[in-house]
Amino acid sequence: MPLPQSGDHLVSPRTGYQHHGLYLGDHLVIHYQGVSAGIHSGQIAITTLAEFSQGRGYRIQHHSARAAHLPRKPSIKI
Repeated sequence: MPLPQSGDHLVSPRTGYQHHGLYLGDHLVIHYQGVSAGIHSGQIAITTLAEFSQGRGYRIQHHSARAAHLPRKPSIKI
């Protein structure tokens, strides 16, 4: 599976739903943890690609309307 590029929309299968995140680069993904985080539910988290996919793999969701002229570098510093 090819490594995504910064800014790619990732989708990882879960039981009953698809989990979404944005690839930041350096094997990091930003995503909404929802209720899976227990006491910290509702958090936006930055995790590794492996933690995001939880061994279930992922796919890159391509969007035809993506602006080709925009830079693919992350706009936040981690």
